[in-house]
Amino acid sequence: MKIFVFRPTLYGLILLFCNLLSVQAQSDASVTGISRAFNPAISVNALFSGMASDNENLLWTESGTSQGLHCQAADLAITSNVDVYLQAAMILGGGEDEPFGVEEAYITTLRLPIPVTLRGGMMLNTFGRYNLYHMHHMAFAENPLILNQVFGPKLKEVGVEASYLLPAPWYSEILAGVVNGNNEFLFNSDKQADLAYLAHFDNFWDLSDETTWRLGCSLLTGKRGLSYANDTDFDSTISKISSLTWGIDFHLKWKPLQYGRYRSFVLEGEY
Repeated sequence: MKIFVFRPTLYGLILLFCNLLSVQAQSDASVTGISRAFNPAISVNALFSGMASDNENLLWTESGTSQGLHCQAADLAITSNVDVYLQAAMILGGGEDEPFGVEEAYITTLRLPIPVTLRGGMMLNTFGRYNLYHMHHMAFAENPLILNQVFGPKLKEVGVEASYLLPAPWYSEILAGVVNGNNEFLFNSDKQADLAYLAHFDNFWDLSDETTWRLGCSLLTGKRGLSYANDTDFDSTISKISSLTWGIDFHLKWKPLQYGRYRSFVLEGEY
């Protein structure tokens, strides 16, 4: 009977580590032998819709009455790791109602000495659930009415957000951010120095193997500019008041383990 005894040595551990690096490099390399680790990931998404009716009152849209096929939105997303610490993303998009241009351009940290994730640039700000989504990500044919009425139609400002994952038995994240207060529907500020501050608290639970529940709340505050006519010379005067916007969002999803690919139930909303 033979007994084999494995005694790891420093040389053996170094050799094993080098072999693992070689395997990883080969898996990240293309057929040309060039590494794909830092090459950008590119994706294209488009959303088309059709409209037809004999009742002209049912054909009203923000851009006017129009029948036929329409391209609601088209996006080109480019993401890439700058290095082991940063990831860059840029999303170009447009549609029939808006010219093609830069929708988002931001940097996200991948690892920091502290357990905090930073995101900065021009981006869809973290307020509620659907403000972060582009049109093709939504389960609706049009942008939710509440977003159009409050943000007109999105809250997209240049700023910085910091998020921290709380040490809880469920997924619990807090986020705070500072953004420009230039949104015409909320702030209508005439100064770049007028900043807005936001906070978001997000929680996610696995109620069972088939059911999940998500609950979040958001706050946004800043300076709102008000214009009114002077009684003497009728000149437009701008005053500043504090603006506070809050919201609650929930998401309940049931997806059976069997036939879950074809059957599911989702109940969600924002207030």
